Amino acid sequence: MGNLRLLFLFSLGCVPAVTPTPFEPPTLDSAGLVDCETPPACELDAAYCACAEAPDWRLEDFQTASERNGETYGLQELFAEGKVVIVSFFFGGCDACHQQMAAMQIMQDKLHAQGYTDVLFITINQKEYSTESAQAEYFRRRTSIVCSTGDYPSCGDDGKVTVTFPLFQDTVEGGGWASHQGQKDDIFIYRADGRLHRFFGALERENPAERQDPKLALEANPDNFRLLERAIQSAFGVQACNEDSDCSETGGWCRLPDGTCGGEGVCAPRPLESEVTQCWETLMPQPVCGCNGETYLNRCALEAASTSLRYTGTCQ
Repeated sequence: MGNLRLLFLFSLGCVPAVTPTPFEPPTLDSAGLVDCETPPACELDAAYCACAEAPDWRLEDFQTASERNGETYGLQELFAEGKVVIVSFFFGGCDACHQQMAAMQIMQDKLHAQGYTDVLFITINQKEYSTESAQAEYFRRRTSIVCSTGDYPSCGDDGKVTVTFPLFQDTVEGGGWASHQGQKDDIFIYRADGRLHRFFGALERENPAERQDPKLALEANPDNFRLLERAIQSAFGVQACNEDSDCSETGGWCRLPDGTCGGEGVCAPRPLESEVTQCWETLMPQPVCGCNGETYLNRCALEAASTSLRYTGTCQ
């Protein structure tokens, strides 16, 4: 009967009114981070939701370039040092994993240069690859990502990236993967207070709600690591500003809310020259008008010029 009633209403051009669910932005604390006293609603498993507490595992760091090589420690020690920690899940026999790890190393170097010196990437190696020969795969394989010598501390004399951040070996007892409920290609960003800031789920997750948007997936397109970079920067909170000079301590610029060109904004890092080049050479034209009255090829080029958005389209 219910279906017949709906069919009748549609035939008359009438559709029962549907009350949309209102969007409720998360409550922010004084630092501009999600207030974990009143965390936002989340339909995912609690481990993947903002404000989830980081698990308390302790594993051995087998990264030969790490200052703590051979030590057994965990996230709690890193949070005690004030670190914002990005946890990823890879294994030594994965070619694509090496490419992603190299991209993460470059990002860590870049973030440190921007003043985010407390950023630390870590990787947990799958327990099935715990033998010395399997661990050695991390060091035998040289990444094909090329860098210019001197650009980043991790760029070697041969123009190849060397990963130096901690590599932990998972064990049955330690349960690194299990305690995060993680799987290969997952990335968790934890704030310095040990709470989850952002979760990037792998494309191969069975639950579609836990996956990244395929167009934005990190493992599908290295260019999307820019999204990860922005998410990491936001884990430090926001600094309010009204003009660029308010952001001088971090060397950033004042990004104003879209369409306002005035009032209060937030400090944003200035892009590197390589990012500016990428905006003009690799992205599709989608003209936007900046608050300075100039038209830019796309939103990326606009922000590369440290300019806020007046409106979408060419300036009139």
